[in-house]
Amino acid sequence: MYNTKQDINHSESVFNYFFVYHFLRTVATTTNEEKCDFVPRETCLKAMTKQLEFFGKHQDERYQYKADGVFRLFDDRKQMEILLLETSNVFECRDRGKIGFDHYKGIFGTIVMLKTIADYFRYATTAEFEKIKVFFVQAA
Repeated sequence: MYNTKQDINHSESVFNYFFVYHFLRTVATTTNEEKCDFVPRETCLKAMTKQLEFFGKHQDERYQYKADGVFRLFDDRKQMEILLLETSNVFECRDRGKIGFDHYKGIFGTIVMLKTIADYFRYATTAEFEKIKVFFVQAA
């Protein structure tokens, strides 16, 4: 598949670099939304920060949801997230505990993303809200 000197099973970072990030970058550039872009690496989920601030629970960067990557819409100051990436360890990881943990973490993150979108568009109808899609990608 790839010809590399590095061991692709070395770390989560190597797995992301050689397989996941290139794929998601391509998906981001081929979407119809020109202001959508993929933000790689450990990035704070802005939706979570917004919800924590709303409830007065935001303390500092240590208490943040850090995603392995997100698709963010850079059309205005909202910078809404529409895709969440969680990578479960190295390439071909068989650790069911880590995979399960990241799965639940991703579900929780997508719910927060939906809640934040609903807050921004609080006057939208149910029919309009049904059209909204957020995505969770888990690489394992």
